[in-house]
Amino acid sequence: MKLRKTPSERPQGHSSRVWCVAFTPDATQVVSGSEDKTVSLWNAQTGASVLNPFQGHSGLVKCLAVSPDGSYIASGSADKTIRLWDARTGKQRADPLTGHCGTWVQSLVFSPEGTRVISGSSDGTIRIWDARTGRSVMDPLAGHSGTVWSVAISPDGTQIVSGSADATLRLWNATTGDRLMQPLKGHSREVNSVAFSPDGARIVSGSADNTIRLWNAQTGDAAMEPLRGHTTSVLSVSFSPDGEVIASGSIDATVRLWNATTGVPVMKPLEGHTDAVCSVAFSPDGTRLVSGSDDNTIRVWDATPGDSWLVSQGGQGSTIWSTIATSMRLSAAPRSTHLLNSNDTEPAQSSSTSQIVSEELLDPSQFRLESGWIKGPRDELIMWIPTDYWRGVLMPRTKVLIGRYRAMLDHQQWEIR
Repeated sequence: MKLRKTPSERPQGHSSRVWCVAFTPDATQVVSGSEDKTVSLWNAQTGASVLNPFQGHSGLVKCLAVSPDGSYIASGSADKTIRLWDARTGKQRADPLTGHCGTWVQSLVFSPEGTRVISGSSDGTIRIWDARTGRSVMDPLAGHSGTVWSVAISPDGTQIVSGSADATLRLWNATTGDRLMQPLKGHSREVNSVAFSPDGARIVSGSADNTIRLWNAQTGDAAMEPLRGHTTSVLSVSFSPDGEVIASGSIDATVRLWNATTGVPVMKPLEGHTDAVCSVAFSPDGTRLVSGSDDNTIRVWDATPGDSWLVSQGGQGSTIWSTIATSMRLSAAPRSTHLLNSNDTEPAQSSSTSQIVSEELLDPSQFRLESGWIKGPRDELIMWIPTDYWRGVLMPRTKVLIGRYRAMLDHQQWEIR
């Protein structure tokens, strides 16, 4: 068996870390912002580039937001500006929005009706902008004593929540800018990410203290004990559209899914990124999750529960994991697969996998990744992949991989004993 890492003749994918990702409202496209100073649009099913990268920022793109109707994309940058782009053409809509005092724009969100943009910055303030004119609609919201890493707005548009390097969350009246209650305290280190539940009743926060916390949005009280599992800082959190699942991304390079009511993990961590996971976001129907990473790649994951992960894989991931399952005398259902070349604009021709008669269907929790080895349920060594190949391999539950390199598995000489 051989692994080959092959660049495309037409490189696609960001050339540096991916700071932020989101689905468009119709779930057909993924938007990403990167340290390479660009915003990009991708086909959510194939990973193909939809338009040329949006260029205009002179600094890295730290955050982005898509308008509720999908017509505009807002991006915030280390160049201290916010830019609005036409999602259909990639052209900049108007002059950059400026006003944050000489520092990075760290977080963005559109209001539910799409007429306003809310931003958080390293200057410790939150600003609210008219999305049509680009003008600030009120004085900056001040109160945090450190960088505002994240902002979110309630589904009804009445409340704004902010998370800060001062280890607190604050709630604000979205119309007047008034503080609604005392700061929410509980995290011991900076709050990197915040989000409202779809019904607006709860707030989730992820912190550099490695935990995730849930809060009552009306009282500010903790809704349950902290969610623990990540081994390092939690950089991003997101609610599923039905409010039943929370996704989190961490410096530990994993994505985790949690039951939003009990705090119990829904499945094993999603592994595949080789560096910090900076951003996570659910698709509008909740069946997929997108993540952006310091490893320069974007992954679209199958977020549905159960054992569908093995038979639902597309592309090289199907070949790899079907081969592994074959070696373990486990089933890989026959299906037509597409080899997704994330560097190309079109998927390769389809090929059929063979049916394997087996004793049982392997659960993803039975695979372990340890020091480059894929290990089976009895701790048997299945295969080893060099570390620098990992970011080009479709791991379990990865439906689409967008990056400049892909790892090709040549399994024709694979010997099963």
